[in-house]
Amino acid sequence: MNGDTIVIKKPHMPFFHFWDDMCKYAESSSDPQKNIFAQLEKVVAQWVQPHHDKMRQQIREKVVEFDNLWALFCPGDLILTRDKLGQPLLHMYTTCEERGKVGGDSGGPPEVFAMLMMFSAEGGLKRWCFDGWSISWNPTTREFGRQINCFAIDHFKGVKSIKSLDVYPLKFHEEEDAEANALTKTLEERGYEWKKLVSGKPVSRKHQGPALSKEIGLFEDVEKTTKVSI
Repeated sequence: MNGDTIVIKKPHMPFFHFWDDMCKYAESSSDPQKNIFAQLEKVVAQWVQPHHDKMRQQIREKVVEFDNLWALFCPGDLILTRDKLGQPLLHMYTTCEERGKVGGDSGGPPEVFAMLMMFSAEGGLKRWCFDGWSISWNPTTREFGRQINCFAIDHFKGVKSIKSLDVYPLKFHEEEDAEANALTKTLEERGYEWKKLVSGKPVSRKHQGPALSKEIGLFEDVEKTTKVSI
């Protein structure tokens, strides 16, 4: 590797997500590289693998600890969230990071608020932040583009059901792939309809049901069929 030193810090994410790929690559490598990898295997087996095996067992049981949230998300995963109206959204996951304590060096509310939050029911100030991109529409330039979104999960004690999280990979949506595939198809169809609406000529539609007021940013329940501009 050109004599460079590669440092993989705890929690050793690449080993968790890509260890099998590393092993396959090592098998097809030259003898010197195989020897180096053999030494790495011994270190991983002794110091890393036991902890990763415990995490995999928890994931098989559909639960996760706060410190191990990162293990759910592999780069390239579709991640499932919900918008302000409770509708499902999909994003392409890119990276995650435990971004420090609220009010710390990484920013956040003033110190006084951090002190108050220290005694919250959840206990603790840490949070994991997960980044994912989705397609957005810029009405000024009339162009589609990628938009990076950050989703945070605050610290919690013990374990939580994966599906109780505000954001989690689509692969955990249901044990049966058919349900996840059905959701993906529904969202794709909704996305194409949204594309036509926002990029086409201004139109009006009749609507009855929950809505988000553009002026005040609050929810309203439209009881009667109302004409709305799109």
